Amino acid sequence: MKKIVRITVLVALVIFNTACGGGGGFVSVKIKVVDDTNVPIEDAQVAIYFSLSEGSNSYRGNTNRKGEASATRLGAYGTLYRITKEGYYDSAGEFSFGDQDATIVLRRKADPIPMYSKKTELRDYENKFSGVWVGYDFGVGDYLTPYGAGVNGDF
Repeated sequence: MKKIVRITVLVALVIFNTACGGGGGFVSVKIKVVDDTNVPIEDAQVAIYFSLSEGSNSYRGNTNRKGEASATRLGAYGTLYRITKEGYYDSAGEFSFGDQDATIVLRRKADPIPMYSKKTELRDYENKFSGVWVGYDFGVGDYLTPYGAGVNGDF
């Protein structure tokens, strides 16, 4: 009789774990965040999402002095992560199912390239550009001198 009870309890636990976790189990993720010179980054914001059949279990925290953050949650279908830190480019990605131990490199923002979106017409109504290469400055929104007020030739 005790054997039947043990088997019943074991089967119930397996069914419960499968139903609640979407077929998965506990997953541990350890992330070390370093800069492009391999120096650990302290206080980077780390978000880890452990995917389930419906929704996810999440972890939010910061890296310690060694640049490390770790979490263990119930997961079934892989893990997503996002790491942010002021002065660095963000990093995001995913891991397949299972325990993970990863080092993520955040690149420092240095000499960012400005991106512009402006509506303009690049037409030569006076035919003054015939046979001449003319640059255009997106920051100013005009041709380069002597044809306009542009300073930095973006193209």
